[in-house]
Amino acid sequence: HFLGDYSHLSVRAGVCAFRAGNTERIHLCSGILNPLPQVNHPAKGAERVTYRDHLSLGRFEFGTGRGAGSHYILGFLDHVGITNCDLTKDIWEEVIGEFPKMFMQETYEGFKGVNWSLPPGRKILPRSYPGAGAHPAMWYAAANPASYEMAGRKGRGVLGCSLDSLA
Repeated sequence: HFLGDYSHLSVRAGVCAFRAGNTERIHLCSGILNPLPQVNHPAKGAERVTYRDHLSLGRFEFGTGRGAGSHYILGFLDHVGITNCDLTKDIWEEVIGEFPKMFMQETYEGFKGVNWSLPPGRKILPRSYPGAGAHPAMWYAAANPASYEMAGRKGRGVLGCSLDSLA
C-alpha cells in the first residue's frame, strides 16, 4: 500500500485463491500480512490464513511483517496515535505468538496483552488444514539484522528484503 514502485498487489487473497484452484503442488504465500491489531485484527488475520490453507489443501504459507517503512506503517497507524515505527516492534512480538494457538486450538484460550486482547472462548475458524502439519509455515519479512534476530528468536523463517529506498 502507498508505495508506487513497490505496491502492485493490494488484494493478494484473490490471487492466492485463483492460484490454489489452478495448481496442485506449488506453495502459496500471503506476501506480507501486517498483523498489528490497529491494521488487521489478529483473529481476522488467522481466519484468512487458515481459509487459504484449506483452499490450497495445506499449501499456504503465512508471510507477516510490520510494513515497508514509515510511509506504509504510519499511513495505517497515525489515526491511533502511533507516529514512531519502533513502537510497532513490541506490538508485533506480542501478536505473532498467538497465531499458532489461533490456528490450532478448537476454542481459543484468549489473550490479554498491552496492545490487544481477545476474550477466551472464541472459535477461530477454520482451524489449520488437517494433514499438512501443525499449522501453515510462518515467515517474517525482515530488512535489518534486528528483525532477522527477532524472527529467529520466534522460530519463524525470514523473507529477506532490502527496502532502503522505501523509507
